[in-house]
Amino acid sequence: AVMELFGLIKLALCWPEFAKSEEWLGYSMKHFSHELEFEVYPDGVQNELTSHYHGVPLRYFEEVMLLMERSGRKPPEDYRKTVEAMYHYFAYSMRPDGNGLLNNDSDLDYNQPRVKAAAERYNRSDWLYIATNGAEGTKPSGSGSVVFPWAGQVVMRSGWSGDAQWAFFDIGPWGWSHQHNDKLHVSVSAYGRDILVDSGRYWYKPGIWRGYFISSRAHNVILINGMEQKPDDKLTDKPMTGNYAFLPDFDFAFGTFDKGYEIGKFTEEYGKEQIARANGESVIAKPEIADTKHTRALVNLREQYFVVVDIIETDSPVEATALWRFHPGCTVRQEGNTVLSTDKGKGNARIVPAGPVDWKIGLVSGAEKPSIQGWYSVRYNEKEPNTVAVCSGTVAGNQAFAWVIVPGMGHVANPEVKGLPSPSGSIRLSISLQGEQPTEIAVRLSGSEAVQVGNGLLLDGRCAIIPPEGKPGVALGCLRDTSGRIQAEHVFTEYDPLAQR
Repeated sequence: AVMELFGLIKLALCWPEFAKSEEWLGYSMKHFSHELEFEVYPDGVQNELTSHYHGVPLRYFEEVMLLMERSGRKPPEDYRKTVEAMYHYFAYSMRPDGNGLLNNDSDLDYNQPRVKAAAERYNRSDWLYIATNGAEGTKPSGSGSVVFPWAGQVVMRSGWSGDAQWAFFDIGPWGWSHQHNDKLHVSVSAYGRDILVDSGRYWYKPGIWRGYFISSRAHNVILINGMEQKPDDKLTDKPMTGNYAFLPDFDFAFGTFDKGYEIGKFTEEYGKEQIARANGESVIAKPEIADTKHTRALVNLREQYFVVVDIIETDSPVEATALWRFHPGCTVRQEGNTVLSTDKGKGNARIVPAGPVDWKIGLVSGAEKPSIQGWYSVRYNEKEPNTVAVCSGTVAGNQAFAWVIVPGMGHVANPEVKGLPSPSGSIRLSISLQGEQPTEIAVRLSGSEAVQVGNGLLLDGRCAIIPPEGKPGVALGCLRDTSGRIQAEHVFTEYDPLAQR
């Protein structure tokens, strides 16, 4: 719709002498404005929630605005603000290396030149700072971590330099189109390169390859009894609230997938089923699980590590398969119960499982049998093998477990991670890097029982950080001492990504 309307608008503006030019312009601008209102959420994200396709309508929305200005017409102020908000999303979600998000049906687009040009056009010195890794412009306020609450996308970072640690966390709706079944996916970049990645889109040709790249199997999520996420809600009519916090020392966010699990489409099993149906044969209904809920939290201790906390809520034990996929450029190996990349002089990461689950870990790369696994697509119609850590284990109902992701340059030391007693629905960890005094982290994702942390403190909230020195931190709740006095408190406030400068 946007492309076709753009053509009519351009005709009307470039040839005003045509008898019906004003009629064409009035008609097309009416529907064009409707598309702008429908497609773009208030936080500036296009509702396909796909970075690559965010840029397509943005190109046409902006070109119409510039054509109107060159033809002596003033575009509506709300129109201009929406276009600026769309660029704001590109700027603040951009990786430290200048690439945009690789999510849903995206390629890995190099957005730095586009953001830099927009910074000059819209007089945004904060965008210029981001696009140049701080060489020009004005440093944005805050830590740099940001949430787009309508899109349900969270970007956490340690700073704005080219070697900053960066993570993307998808906890929003499914998207209007071009969507993948990958809610709760996490990507991580550090020291100038991608480490944990989305698999990309490859192509649109129906079949088992397309089925793989859009499936949960191609993302850093959890499969339940070998089954994948069912489709989620396409759109939302309200922003996320009460599930994220950006604090002076750490970031925290969580989301839930509760739409159920099923055998993935376009697998060989699914294809045989469809052929049987077409031939009039009776087919047993596809197995599915409707009553299993997965909640995942991401904690960012800036310039140190990320902690991913999962809880599977179900009536009976299930076989969980957690997937962690590395960029094709990473040399990956298993070391004890950890998995790490090991490239000399480059950004790497080590993943350390924590909690009560006994994980069986295997590395898969470029597999086609018995099923497709370990493939990555940086751009359309291209694919290459990458290494995936496949972690399988039995998870009891309402059981929380965690993964400590430690980025580093070159060799990444193995941290000492200990599980500490905690109530059902929560987890407590003691984490020590390279012999340093441990930091205690507690996360509560379900239940209402307070979690004992530190030296006699109680967490009545979602997340607590107890450093070896200094004041404890808390997100979405409070920390009390044994007498009931509040020692630290955080009250949720709505976050407006467009207010950041």
